[in-house]
Amino acid sequence: MQKGGSGKKVERLHRSIEEMYSNFTHGEWRRLKRRSGRESVMEYYTTKIMLEAYLPKRGLVLDAGSGPGRYSVELARKGYDIVMLDPVKSSIEFGKRAFRRYGLMQRLKGSHIGRIEDLSRFGSNTFDAVICLGGPLSHIMDQKLRKRAASELIRVAKPNAPILISVMGRLSVARAAPELFPEDIDAPFFKNWIRSGDYFGGWGFTAFHGFRKKEMEDLFKGKLKGTRTVALEGFTSHHREATLMKLYRSKKRFYLWKRLHLENFEDPVIVDMSSHIMLIGRKKDAQSKRRMRLTTS
Repeated sequence: MQKGGSGKKVERLHRSIEEMYSNFTHGEWRRLKRRSGRESVMEYYTTKIMLEAYLPKRGLVLDAGSGPGRYSVELARKGYDIVMLDPVKSSIEFGKRAFRRYGLMQRLKGSHIGRIEDLSRFGSNTFDAVICLGGPLSHIMDQKLRKRAASELIRVAKPNAPILISVMGRLSVARAAPELFPEDIDAPFFKNWIRSGDYFGGWGFTAFHGFRKKEMEDLFKGKLKGTRTVALEGFTSHHREATLMKLYRSKKRFYLWKRLHLENFEDPVIVDMSSHIMLIGRKKDAQSKRRMRLTTS
């Protein structure tokens, strides 16, 4: 399945993933809130840090795989123009309502139902920045389609534009399995998932592909410049909600924890064990492409 598989099987998987998210629109919006007590609080915090560090001061941003638009709204509040794209109709509708509720409709320049492996509705070199956050690339259950999505995300960005993409990590669940779901260790899917990264659903979550750090970097190798790979949750990955709530309630401890996280979130071991992994880079311009051709010829 990972290297191609049956197109019909892949399409059925993708439709089942989209059905799950259509029933989880509000949950996907809420999961990034601090009071939820989830590890996703650190995912949100780290993602915002990277957005602030890499996005231009203004411009048109494509939020590819936007979900209900949590990051889209956040960026619109900061003055960016936004185009949302997601395969789930209810997520796009929720996002438009959120823009309307916060008085930001003038910042929403488009809201489209579609998948990230086909961005043909957008011209090349269109966006000042491209973001693909939360793991949409992980929900593409075919290696060839993942490569196509990576190329499409780059194609629609302007030269030198930042591209920020996060995926679901593979090893974080394995680390947590003995404590959180030991009964799954001897399940038929578990060994194959650890080996290949492919999980086809049926055991508590929908289908997804879990990435290793090197796999993520290899997918974009030679396609971006100035790449950087970071752990989004890092040490916080797969801790129990009750444990994390104790951390979040203490401003001092949470501040110290965030500092510790940022000091270590590029460590290869921490990246590989994180629930989500982010890769950041910039689209190469014509000159950098010419230099590469000269050095390899």
